[in-house]
Amino acid sequence: MAARMKLYNLESCPDCRKVREKLGKMQVTYTCVNVHPDKEKRKSVHKASGQHGVPVLVHKDRTMKSVRQIMQYLAEIKE
Repeated sequence: MAARMKLYNLESCPDCRKVREKLGKMQVTYTCVNVHPDKEKRKSVHKASGQHGVPVLVHKDRTMKSVRQIMQYLAEIKE
């Protein structure tokens, strides 16, 4: 069974929306973790990435901490 991706997401975040749309276009199954709007209360994303910002994508042994890193990774695995 393939490892499922986990996206730490904030609904109002434009970069998060870009990642969700890309995952949707790729028809990738992933778990979406909606984080608290207050950065200081984002314990789950901080535990996963060491930062409070989103989007963060975790897949297998990789943690991508920016929309640029995430899009680059998605392009790599699509090939």
